[in-house]
Amino acid sequence: MKKIFISLKELLYNYRKSISMVLFLIIVGLVYSGYSTIFSDQIIEEQWNSRYMNYNKLHKISTGESQTIALIDSGISKFQDVKENIDLTKSKSSYDTNGHGTTMYSLIKGYSNKITGVSPDSKIISIKVMNSDESINPETVKNAIEIAIEKNVDIISLSLGSTKENRGIADKINEATSKGITVISSAGDYEQDFLLFPASLDNVISVGSIAANGRVSDYTNAPDETTINAPGEEILMVENNEKIIEANGSSEATAIITGYVSLLKDKSLKEGKQLTTSEIQKLLLKIKESDITYAEVLKNI
Repeated sequence: MKKIFISLKELLYNYRKSISMVLFLIIVGLVYSGYSTIFSDQIIEEQWNSRYMNYNKLHKISTGESQTIALIDSGISKFQDVKENIDLTKSKSSYDTNGHGTTMYSLIKGYSNKITGVSPDSKIISIKVMNSDESINPETVKNAIEIAIEKNVDIISLSLGSTKENRGIADKINEATSKGITVISSAGDYEQDFLLFPASLDNVISVGSIAANGRVSDYTNAPDETTINAPGEEILMVENNEKIIEANGSSEATAIITGYVSLLKDKSLKEGKQLTTSEIQKLLLKIKESDITYAEVLKNI
């Protein structure tokens, strides 16, 4: 099948040629354009997202230990610890050659004493669907979701999106959610008035980006339609070479919310309950639409 997930540069070129083309894109173009290497000696103090969501308070309630997350992305680096590392790209290396998956992992799980993860004790199954060229076959994404279902994960994290729906992927997401798996995806970073697919699906938690002052990022697609808008600007994380970098995007916000949702599900499970996607969406909307904090929501489940 022809690869129709494409990079931002290719997207802009092809969009000018024909507005009617079927365009799939990975949310990487704008994300990587904002990278800069950061000195690592003051990293903990500079993580505004950790202060904003109050990770310290969250972790007194839950660290996500019961939860398994399928990270469907560009894979992970050798220095990261995963429950399972699956490569669907048939590339020479089963590890991350792009960097995107590695950074998403570090936001969820953390890295050494430099980056504090939202859900440090959750387990990650890495499913590689993208290489350094940033192109993805939608059939590969569908297969990745199918594998995640077979592995009986609790959460599927998709920091990728498309301008048009793919029926096969949608069907697999429906199957996943029907089995209690929570699917989380990026709204998009292109200032469009619609959510990218699969964030646009009703049974998917859609995530946009905000800055440190709480302002919704200008680039976030349809921020009023998202389930939640979370920290996504000037976010510190770890890249393939183990350097700390800074980036912007709804991809970052999606990884952070993935970690937070694992805390919600872990806390609920320990109290003998199982949160549905609909219930989680309502909790996240409460945070988005009122002054209630992430910690208050987690505490009061």
